[in-house]
Amino acid sequence: MGEITRYIKSQKGIAELKEVVKQHFLQKVGGEITEEGESCFIILNGKGGLNHPDYINLTCGFEISTLANVGLNRYEIKCNVHKKPSGTFWTYFALGSVLYPILWPMLGIQYWNIDPETFYTGILDECMKKIKMME
Repeated sequence: MGEITRYIKSQKGIAELKEVVKQHFLQKVGGEITEEGESCFIILNGKGGLNHPDYINLTCGFEISTLANVGLNRYEIKCNVHKKPSGTFWTYFALGSVLYPILWPMLGIQYWNIDPETFYTGILDECMKKIKMME
């Protein structure tokens, strides 16, 4: 899907920023978190708040890095959002194409209208405000 990038100036270190971002997203979208090193993590199927969440498999990778060339205490937070049709989608698609051939295109339209990137952008912006308020 796409990449969301935000820049922030903070007195916190990478580990602290990672924990704040991770906890904020866990509260908002749920899902399963997998650690990927000291500055990265992945949220699998964090779909809380999305319309028709059972139609997609969602993977969001986060990376927090230092912008040393810009100045002290400046960080870049990246979120890569990837969605794929789930097993539920393909089951409904197959059954719908056989049983209700006129109605099955509606399922595809619902899938394409699920926009986790915009949803995650809003949550990341909320998180940036939260970090600034904690300073």
